[in-house]
Amino acid sequence: MTTDSTKNLFREAMKFFRENNLQQAIAKLETALEQEPEFLDGLEALGQMYFKAQRLDDAIRVTEKFSALSPNAVMAHTNLSRLYQKKGMIKEAEDELAKARLLSSNNRK
Repeated sequence: MTTDSTKNLFREAMKFFRENNLQQAIAKLETALEQEPEFLDGLEALGQMYFKAQRLDDAIRVTEKFSALSPNAVMAHTNLSRLYQKKGMIKEAEDELAKARLLSSNNRK
């Protein structure tokens, strides 16, 4: 269960992100995840913020953790595919895209 403190840090991070203050947003999410390392919304958001900050290795690390904790999350696999592609890891990108498509089609049934 996510604590109020973690939720507040997440909200603050999203506020900073909307204000185009990416570094403050990242700092807030990192603090939230220090408190609750398995906070899924925080992992997903931090992965995207790292990507936007061109911190690809960090983005991959965080998104892989998100995917491991939530293996049926279509966006985890979609985001990993984008990250791997950007990093030049084509086989891994294709594998993650295939997982995302399979999960997406299974969700429609």
